[in-house]
Amino acid sequence: DEDDEEALQALVGLYEALARWPELAESLEKLAGLTTDFREQTSIFLRLGDCLKERLQKPEKAVEAYREVLEMDPTEERAIKALEDLYGQTENWEALVEVLAMRATVHPDEETSIKLLRGMLYEERLGDTERAADEYEEVLAYEPGNREAITHLKKIYSEAGNWSRLSDTLERSLTLTNVNEERVELLTSLAMLQEEALEDLGQAADYHQQILDLEPENLGAIEALERLYLQEERFEDLVEVLKRHAELVVGIAPRVDLLEQAAAEL
Repeated sequence: DEDDEEALQALVGLYEALARWPELAESLEKLAGLTTDFREQTSIFLRLGDCLKERLQKPEKAVEAYREVLEMDPTEERAIKALEDLYGQTENWEALVEVLAMRATVHPDEETSIKLLRGMLYEERLGDTERAADEYEEVLAYEPGNREAITHLKKIYSEAGNWSRLSDTLERSLTLTNVNEERVELLTSLAMLQEEALEDLGQAADYHQQILDLEPENLGAIEALERLYLQEERFEDLVEVLKRHAELVVGIAPRVDLLEQAAAEL
């Protein structure tokens, strides 16, 4: 009798013992429709999903079974993990992003790593860099020094021409390193960004000055300051940097030329 719950339970046990997977799946589906016990129904749909996924290789049907589980219990970890596997195998990236959010509610301690993964899915699989950036920014709200999120944001903002956000992200990177070479590289990028994209010459000059604080003989920063101070008509500062430049050049003629320029601004 297909409406006899006990008979169906007996058939389920028999089909499982005999490894008759199609009949097992059919009986489990019927049994799930008969039982009114919430926990029992969840357990049946989990078994059905496992059978369809592992034994019958029917991923779409398995997804339906596991989704039934999550309708009843959104925190059921086995169903969430199974759906992660299935959506990854079938390349259903939108659905995978959705189920990863469910996983984050079950494992709040994994929220950072989950958000990074969601960000990468949006960025690399779905081509939605705006939503990817949102995920990475949320990571930085929890972990301001997360290098992986910063690296992704630099790439996204650079490619999108979002110079203000890129500047903020480079500033974050600057706080994470005490290595002079890395700091000089970041400060150079920030200075270039401020001068060429954001047209803030004063801020660009400040970054070049920070480079000189780290590397007093950095000719690139000195020459940039000469250009910026001249444009901003900061003549006293220009004189000082021309003098510094003169101390570093090789040969009398170039040194005289620089000192003459400095004198002309006095």
